[in-house]
Amino acid sequence: MVFRLLTEYRRQTVIALSCVVATVVIGGGAYVLYDLLISPPVPDLTVAEAPEVAAFMAHARGFVRLPAAERRRFFGDMMERYRDPSRRRELVAHLDTLSTQERLQLREAVFVVVQDEFFGDLERFRQTPESRRDEFVDESLVRLLGFVVELKGAGRDTDLTRGMGQGLPMTPNDINTFVAGRTSAGDLARAQPFVEAIERRIEELSRSSRARAEFERTMRQLQAQEVEQEG
Repeated sequence: MVFRLLTEYRRQTVIALSCVVATVVIGGGAYVLYDLLISPPVPDLTVAEAPEVAAFMAHARGFVRLPAAERRRFFGDMMERYRDPSRRRELVAHLDTLSTQERLQLREAVFVVVQDEFFGDLERFRQTPESRRDEFVDESLVRLLGFVVELKGAGRDTDLTRGMGQGLPMTPNDINTFVAGRTSAGDLARAQPFVEAIERRIEELSRSSRARAEFERTMRQLQAQEVEQEG
């Protein structure tokens, strides 16, 4: 009798566990399918038109959901494609038609790009020998300033940040503050030496005309190297 009760108990337990597992698997599979169905496909930038690119950047399950490496690649390819002034104006014009919610999501996409750039430079800073870190900080500042200039474009009709509202991090100090506000305590502690190095250099540039002249010379050299590599 006891044996039969134990056997029946085990059978019912196995059935119950099987139902739970099936529910989890089916439910998980359904969520994955749902996620795929409502997530926009990544546009092929060689053929995609401006409305498709704008919609992908402003979609909550679009650009910001890509893995970090794919985000960097896509954003770099997008900026390259829309470097042409006429294409760029077309993209900006479509960004102007976005709803308030879509503009907020586009703003989030820019935030994510800034954060990716910052943490990419942080890792490179950590790997740089102490003797070259001041030089690296200058290179990082040049990249950040170049990133801002590229986003802003040559005028209002080519400004990709137009219509996103106030508060976009557009200076190295703003970027430091912004990243600190969106970073865990552990990551912030890891980033602190890099943040402090940037702040020291910015302070030096604000005080010394000689330091600014040297920095501008470094910036021109790095920009010339970049143009040469692209050519």
